[in-house]
Amino acid sequence: MDGKVGIIFMRGDDLWIDCTPVGDAVDYGTLKTHDKGHPSYWEQLQERHAVPADEEYDEIPRGRVTYDTRKKVLVASQVIDLWKEPASRSTR
Repeated sequence: MDGKVGIIFMRGDDLWIDCTPVGDAVDYGTLKTHDKGHPSYWEQLQERHAVPADEEYDEIPRGRVTYDTRKKVLVASQVIDLWKEPASRSTR
């Protein structure tokens, strides 16, 4: 499998993705997933001054892509919709 799994944050028009090749991903039941969670990645973004230090990770739209080993498909969470045009995205 050449795909990647990972976590996603979207803040306004800014998109941050941290990912891992499926072959290097960790097992989570029947899923292959990125080993890093949203809180630690958000902290890294804050340390790099890419995002405001006073915003918490759970205040920002976020998502995760995993690989289902039974179905052999990538599975995206429905927290954010990356495929809409920016003008049609809802904002917080």
